[in-house]
Amino acid sequence: MNIFPISGWRQWLPCSITLAALIAGFVSIVMTMEGFATNQSGPILLASLLIMLAWILDAFDGTVARWVKGTSSFGAELDTFVDFLAFSVAPALLVFAVTLGGQPLAVRALFPTLMVISGAMRLSKFRVIDTERGLKGYTGLPVTLIAGFLSFWVFLLLPAQDINLANWAQVVLLICVIAAVILQVSGIHYPAPTKKPAIMILCVFLTVVLVILWWFDSPITIWWGMGLILIGFGYSLIYPFFSKK
Repeated sequence: MNIFPISGWRQWLPCSITLAALIAGFVSIVMTMEGFATNQSGPILLASLLIMLAWILDAFDGTVARWVKGTSSFGAELDTFVDFLAFSVAPALLVFAVTLGGQPLAVRALFPTLMVISGAMRLSKFRVIDTERGLKGYTGLPVTLIAGFLSFWVFLLLPAQDINLANWAQVVLLICVIAAVILQVSGIHYPAPTKKPAIMILCVFLTVVLVILWWFDSPITIWWGMGLILIGFGYSLIYPFFSKK
């Protein structure tokens, strides 16, 4: 008897990539909790990197499944759980850790709670109405976009000796969170760039270059990262109005 409704390497390969993304998202949560508990920025920084890693893996699993002809309903459902954990819960906890320090718990938990609710509604809506599993685009802002923005923002601007972002950076981040919460449950149609290998590979390449620049402490790291964030904003706020369903 098969424990899982998949068989053969063609189906197991993409599912393994999906599981790796799930692990990255979960460990990101653990690292955020560690940084918050110890008031150290190192684990928080690692948490943001792990969300980026989960995003890269998530971008590849579906493509690999189509390349090797190993798509499965099990893999599609597994991917939804990854989206919720790695791109809704993990970023929400990151927001909780780096913003509104010193505020009452109810205030500090408000924005992360809205992110989780919006993400859950967005993904539930996706499962119910999108029979193409995103191949022809998405209704509502994909959860991966706000997760990518948050991880990039924290990665670039988190102080070395503090887990709280500067006040101006917190304001910008929280405004973007509010916008994302609304856009995720909106009826706006978004294209699916990660379903196009050329665009997907370019996005992954640009992200890897960012990490390499950071690793070698390059002075252009912040500008490279901000450029990627602006590209994401352009996609989120402008491109949907010029695309056709």
